[in-house]
Amino acid sequence: MTVKRLEWCGVTAALALTGGNLNEVIGGDSIVNRADQGLLMAILVAAFPLLIIRLRVVGRAFQGDRLLLILLAFIVISCSWSISPLRSVALASVLCFTTTMAVYIGVRFTLGEIKGAVICSLCLIMVGTVLFTVVSPGNAFMQDGHAGALRGFYSQKNTLARSMALAVPLIFSSLVAAKQLPKRLVLLGLFAMAVLLLLATRSATGALVAGGLLMAHPMTSLFKARRYLAASALILVLSLIAIGTVSLVRNVENVSVALGRDPTLTGRTIVWTIAIRDIAARPLVGYGFRGYWLGWEGPSANVWSAGVWNPNDSHNGLLDVLLDLGAVGAILLVLHVTKTLTTIVRGYRLRDGEYHPWALVVLGHFLLYNVTESTVLRPTNLVWLIYIAVSVGICIDFRTRSRISSKTFLPRRSVDALSVVDEHQRV
Repeated sequence: MTVKRLEWCGVTAALALTGGNLNEVIGGDSIVNRADQGLLMAILVAAFPLLIIRLRVVGRAFQGDRLLLILLAFIVISCSWSISPLRSVALASVLCFTTTMAVYIGVRFTLGEIKGAVICSLCLIMVGTVLFTVVSPGNAFMQDGHAGALRGFYSQKNTLARSMALAVPLIFSSLVAAKQLPKRLVLLGLFAMAVLLLLATRSATGALVAGGLLMAHPMTSLFKARRYLAASALILVLSLIAIGTVSLVRNVENVSVALGRDPTLTGRTIVWTIAIRDIAARPLVGYGFRGYWLGWEGPSANVWSAGVWNPNDSHNGLLDVLLDLGAVGAILLVLHVTKTLTTIVRGYRLRDGEYHPWALVVLGHFLLYNVTESTVLRPTNLVWLIYIAVSVGICIDFRTRSRISSKTFLPRRSVDALSVVDEHQRV
């Protein structure tokens, strides 16, 4: 087994371990028994020497993604005005380290290899869920308010639903692209398993996200049209998403009742109302990285005193960024997401942009799930790490293919390409 193949296996295992908190039966939130987080950190520490060896390449990748570098720097600086600076520094350090490892994944592997690692990690979660359900069916399902909903080996059903909501459209995109019959049959079986597991979680958010991404998949072909048509398609998609999001927020109670759900989205709307009020108190730079959610000891006491439940985040990615980093951090994040989306669309228009459609699935999942969950800037979170790895990989892939395309199909001219591309090809 080559070193790169061994690294790929380590990446697959690490991504599977970032799925979420384990079931209480096998550890729960206990620091002593969080075996998955311990194993994940062991893999990251083992990979540290590899990161040092290729530090120059990773550094040049950061040079090509200055928005991410500025965002991480601002996160570190924000610890200085946090109510609990030591805690903020500790969490910011872990975030910087794991994000750098995600950048390393984007530099080290091609988009096809990253896609394979992501799908394999999701398949490991699927198989593990099925095995745990067979071995311990009494612990694999939720009790109390969500009785009967499948959670597998996770502590909460929404955690499993989040992974399955990514697995369903991602496996579907591979199924559509597959040409060999045996491969199609395997992918079809995995797709069916992912759908069944998602339905078993009874997660409305997961079903809506997966369904929306499946329906949006045929629209990606519009991006290969002429430039003005591609731009029109992009504007149309973004407009529909914006209109749909605004309409959902304004009519959340009616939509929830129609779906047979709690009008407050299990108390989320109450949390959002209080969070928005507290954001207005410190709108520019926020409360410092993870400086808001400190239980009764921090500003989050305003939320906890509402008596809904005691959350550790606002269940909305943008609100959490505004709470932690204010408008400055939110603008940096929005600019980074916009840059990634633009690069994906531009890359998809190239003649050999084979893997860009699945990158749109990853980006769409990242955006949609942060409406009712919070996965942005989380040190050991599957959604955040995949987003960063794909964003970096897309950037490198686009520059590589653009340079090849300009030399092959266009008149000879100078091409401004980052040196990281040449380094990536030699790795």
